[in-house]
Amino acid sequence: MTDTIEFVLLILLILSLILNVTQLRKIRILNKELREVGARVSVTKEELMQIRKRLEKMKSEIE
Repeated sequence: MTDTIEFVLLILLILSLILNVTQLRKIRILNKELREVGARVSVTKEELMQIRKRLEKMKSEIE
């Protein structure tokens, strides 16, 4: 009986380790994607600032 319990616990431990490694991989991939998206967003913010400057310039020219 004790051997069976130890065997089941060992299997559960191995499954847990495999799942943890799998999640670690997914987290690293998602972190990489998040950094890439963050880089794109910062470029977009810069573009928005340029557009706002142009709009303000056009507005001042109209007035």
